[in-house]
Amino acid sequence: MAKESIAPPKGVTLRKFNDVETLRTDVLDRVHSSYASKFPLENDRYKIELTNLAYPSKRYDVRDEKEALIKNNSLSIPLFGKVSLIDKASKEVLDEKEGVIARVPWLTHRGTYINNGNEYSLVAGQQRLKPGVYSRRKDNGELESHINTVSGTGQGLRLFMEPETGVYRVMVGKSRIPLYPVLKGVGVDDQEIEKWWGKDILEMNRPKKDDAQSFGKFYSKMLGRRVVADLDDKSKGLSILDELQRGEIDEEVAERTLGFRQKYITPQVLLRSSQKLLNIQKGLEESDDRDSLANKNFLGQEDLFEERIKRDVGGLAKKLLSRSSYNKKLIGFNPGYFSSQLNGLISGNSLSNGVDGINPIQIMDFGRRVVQTGEGAIGDSDAIPMSARNLHPSQAMAIDPIKTAESGAVGVDQRFAIGAQKGNDRQVYFPMRNRKTGKLEYMTPTQMSQKIVGFPEHKSLMPEIPATMTAPDMVAPTQQTSSAAGLLRL
Repeated sequence: MAKESIAPPKGVTLRKFNDVETLRTDVLDRVHSSYASKFPLENDRYKIELTNLAYPSKRYDVRDEKEALIKNNSLSIPLFGKVSLIDKASKEVLDEKEGVIARVPWLTHRGTYINNGNEYSLVAGQQRLKPGVYSRRKDNGELESHINTVSGTGQGLRLFMEPETGVYRVMVGKSRIPLYPVLKGVGVDDQEIEKWWGKDILEMNRPKKDDAQSFGKFYSKMLGRRVVADLDDKSKGLSILDELQRGEIDEEVAERTLGFRQKYITPQVLLRSSQKLLNIQKGLEESDDRDSLANKNFLGQEDLFEERIKRDVGGLAKKLLSRSSYNKKLIGFNPGYFSSQLNGLISGNSLSNGVDGINPIQIMDFGRRVVQTGEGAIGDSDAIPMSARNLHPSQAMAIDPIKTAESGAVGVDQRFAIGAQKGNDRQVYFPMRNRKTGKLEYMTPTQMSQKIVGFPEHKSLMPEIPATMTAPDMVAPTQQTSSAAGLLRL
């Protein structure tokens, strides 16, 4: 019997988690493009360009892998390029070096990396909370809206409401500052605030005396070292607005949690986020479920390598520009200068596991590992909330409901389900049958959260649905393509 084909989602490239060849290509391509986009580095006077980026044609086989393990070597492939230091005013090339930019860790045919004779398995995926606004009631009864921004954009914020007093506060850094003076400082008048909060809450938040100090403190915390002394309040407000709008959020998440699409933090986002806390307190709205996979991104190995380059982990690019500008030469740039930036993801990182290689099943198991911890996610095991450890309905078909670590990482160190695949949009996809068309389709947890889901049809298990009941839009495939196929939401 021919295997039923499944049409891939439009505009998305899918990769199976056990497809080592494709993953290796993705890693090499992403490292290449990331360094290409990282340059030029420049300041007021000098610029460093990177050109002629290329890999050699040589590739490794099993014999090379064995030799690296026996001789305690590392298996990596060089990325060549030419680095040029240029005077921006005269456009003169002051110094130039050509050679190995970085040695990129090589993914073996088993899906592992070899570093100094040791074999490591890097996680197949890391769960991270999507950028957006999430409102909830904390365990201590306090109401909070978490504004989670895209990494590398503006600062994230937290809004709080004290249920006893109705007073709103905004947290930037470690400081809790009254929200009302901040809104007034960025140009929001009382009439607009009253539309969102109501007259009673507005009166509760009005300070009994002039509170210019709170606005000035918020300005200092937001701008940091870029604070301008002796600036008037109107100019401070404009600077804060610019800084707020540097913070990017996911438009799809904003539409689900706030009710409108928005890409940047604006006064309207602050007002709606604070209003939602009031509605949660009144029982008019529910808290947002941050543990749902609909609110998570999945970073694969290629994404993790790319992120380290773009964030300039170790400050290598910054140091290179600083030293070269001072000496007018590419001081300190040696062959493989950026190698440590990539090797730091393999060795001495919580996202990788040492592999003894005795049992091949162990390597296959680690090849589907997905975690919620590590750099860029939950950094401290003490900070893991109990809700994150629980089995969540949205994990069905995407994450194995049984396999997890028997340690302090229980519930946050899991495995992808058999039928799941990773998309280049940082989403996990799995096959579901569309009841209307009868065809299998790849779906994401976000799409599934907006569907009615049911079990596969079976006479002994699923009787005819009465006309008064709603038939499910999607059902699990009759052939179990996932270890979670029996746990779908009804």
